[in-house]
Amino acid sequence: MREIHVIVSLGAAVLGAGCNIYTSTVDPGGGGGGEQPDLGPGACPEISDGLESFQCQEIREMRLADLPPSRGNKYADDDKAAVFGHYNFFDPKLSGAGGVSCATCHPADGAFQDGLPVSTGVGVGTRNAPTTLTAARVTTWFWDGRADALWSVPLFAIENPVELDQTRLQLAHQVAADPAMRAQYEAAFGPMPDLSDAKRFPAKGKPGDASWDGMAADDQRAVNRVFVNIGKSLEAYMRKATVGVAPFDRFLDGDQSAISPSARAAIPNYAKWCVGCHGGSALTNLSFIDFAFVDSPGFHDPGRAGAVPILVSNPLGVHGELADPVNIPGVPAFDAPESYTHQFRTPSLREIAKTAPYTHGGAVANLADMVNHIATLSGVDNQNMVALMSAFSCDPPPAPWNAPPATPRPAP
Repeated sequence: MREIHVIVSLGAAVLGAGCNIYTSTVDPGGGGGGEQPDLGPGACPEISDGLESFQCQEIREMRLADLPPSRGNKYADDDKAAVFGHYNFFDPKLSGAGGVSCATCHPADGAFQDGLPVSTGVGVGTRNAPTTLTAARVTTWFWDGRADALWSVPLFAIENPVELDQTRLQLAHQVAADPAMRAQYEAAFGPMPDLSDAKRFPAKGKPGDASWDGMAADDQRAVNRVFVNIGKSLEAYMRKATVGVAPFDRFLDGDQSAISPSARAAIPNYAKWCVGCHGGSALTNLSFIDFAFVDSPGFHDPGRAGAVPILVSNPLGVHGELADPVNIPGVPAFDAPESYTHQFRTPSLREIAKTAPYTHGGAVANLADMVNHIATLSGVDNQNMVALMSAFSCDPPPAPWNAPPATPRPAP
């Protein structure tokens, strides 16, 4: 595959706001089998009258598919790693001072999203927290795309001063000193390194801290491996705690009663205006756009422009030495970082009705307002579109992954 940069101006007349789509990765070989014959309107009446054959195929491709393979995590589907990650996700010990966990911004009883315009961990953030229920089904992460692997995502959050405000050294010591955490870690990843020498392994530190920067390279590597393995455990958990099928999936499987007549009436407009950005099984094209949404108050958000330098230099990503050598894509090509100013990831629409408010800054309060902002349809058509998007709400993950662990970490 090669990366092709596309700039498509959809225009305010269509979407109600300027929308540029950039950086689309496509397969010139035509993985879909080449150009499909156009059978004309009425090609799939079981889905909707009036769709052409290519639109029928695009709508069918929205059916929930199997999880894509992990990028650089051989433990991604390991049950022991997932159990460790399950406890870690809900454990405030992952934060520097305690009291904050991954579930603070991604609570299980809120579709793994906190419902706030911008999230609050140790401090107040600057962006809206997406649900983690779709995290294992996409291949770009964060609003700005600065992570290239799902296991890398929590590593940013753990060391972010306004999220978990932890350091990798402190967290490694925490795992080593807690018998239950250590037992789970070692069951999944093998023996913990010996961190008992306080001169070699200070109590706290991360890159940029004198305590960390003064460590020997091999000792840094040992701590980094523990840190990365914690991230890999969290990915293993998020692959268990992922969305199930939605009413719309059941409709595509032939259950005509799975969605309302109003939702079905919206399918032609969705096929015409929405599927280009929100198609495929994950209901996202995995690209980045500048849709002119406002930033969170008091914050000028550079979007992907600020992320590109981080992405290409991150040692704890798929091109770093601690990534497992499986399913690792090539290094993407980028223009000058400033050309990506105020671009943000196209979000998945799975669970969209349960995860308001919307946009990177949490600026849109509800789904009806979001549809009204984007589309220049009639009022009835907008109501139908809300009904269709509500049919993208999925079954929850299976127990026990859909809730905090029912018991404390088992003692070794």
